[in-house]
Amino acid sequence: MPKTIAVLMLVVAAAAASADLVNGDFEAPALEPWVVFQSEGVTPRMELTGQPQVLKMQASGPAKGFAGVYQTQPARAGQRYQFTVLTKVTETGVGRGQISLEWLSDDNREIGRVWGPHWPLNETDRVWQEHFVRGTAPEGATQLRVVVTLFFDDEAGATGVVLVDDATLTKP
Repeated sequence: MPKTIAVLMLVVAAAAASADLVNGDFEAPALEPWVVFQSEGVTPRMELTGQPQVLKMQASGPAKGFAGVYQTQPARAGQRYQFTVLTKVTETGVGRGQISLEWLSDDNREIGRVWGPHWPLNETDRVWQEHFVRGTAPEGATQLRVVVTLFFDDEAGATGVVLVDDATLTKP
């Protein structure tokens, strides 16, 4: 009996630590509530594909351009968050990919950002790669955006193809 209670307490604690992203597994028939964004002159191509379904990201455009997807969630100042995704570069291109947490105020002004490590887009991956970023919501933050971005950096062209899956937001 005590082992059952201990296991149940661990399951409840893990569930309480999760902040649900909607369609984080990209299995819904549409991309929503993820929002596609891009800088001027960039053509993003974001689509759900495959079985099991994943987000296929690619873009083309000028040097210093970028494109990606984000989802906005409620946040509480002082709370620690971790955003995690799996990625797989299946076709090479220029630039890099990167995830971030963006903190927003009530009036949707960005009041802070934490960048995760970046990954190159000029090499294909044989297996899925896990990326995560952690941060604490600053004073005044009422919302947070979890963001996956493809950057062109100093070279114009196409990013290649990046598959994204299993996006999660937790409160570690």
